[in-house]
Amino acid sequence: MHRQSLLAVVSILACSTTLSCVNDAQEVTPEDERWVSAVGRESASTLAGGLIQRLTAALQEGGPEHAVNFCSREALELTATIEHSLTDGIELKRTSMKYRNPANAPDELEVAAIAYFQDVLATKHELPPYLVQRTSQNEFRYYQPLMVNEMCLQCHGTTELIAPEVQQAIETSYPNDLATGYAVGELRGLIRVTVPSRVLEDT
Repeated sequence: MHRQSLLAVVSILACSTTLSCVNDAQEVTPEDERWVSAVGRESASTLAGGLIQRLTAALQEGGPEHAVNFCSREALELTATIEHSLTDGIELKRTSMKYRNPANAPDELEVAAIAYFQDVLATKHELPPYLVQRTSQNEFRYYQPLMVNEMCLQCHGTTELIAPEVQQAIETSYPNDLATGYAVGELRGLIRVTVPSRVLEDT
């Protein structure tokens, strides 16, 4: 995305927790936001809960090195499995500017959503729990921020915090890794829930 276009989108995002495009077809009404946020929150929580459960088990079984192997081999598959368990048409994705797996690289609208949350953090405002975009007449997106905690630092922290065997596992599984150097309280990325308009109509 060109810088000027990105800044235009981010300036709209900064007005509220809802992205409303300039044309009427992409406005997000209060009722739309209420339903999208409800569906998105439930779906994002299901994904986050499933991933945390499996990641915690991997850490207990073999420590951070084993957790890296879990993420490289099973995280996307688990995301797809959870997605298939949801209402037909809902899609799930985790994304970040500093992604580990290229499959999680952000698209232009995701870049704008990440920039919005980062801007809020930079100004030390309380981080909103979600963001809603309307991407077309037939589709919405719900974003939920993922924050860095102490457990994350074992695989995503600075070099001195990552054990050599864990660093080796990361380099083996993710030769182009971007997802290190974080500190507690930083924005790790987002869960994105794509919600077709027909899902809201059926709710």
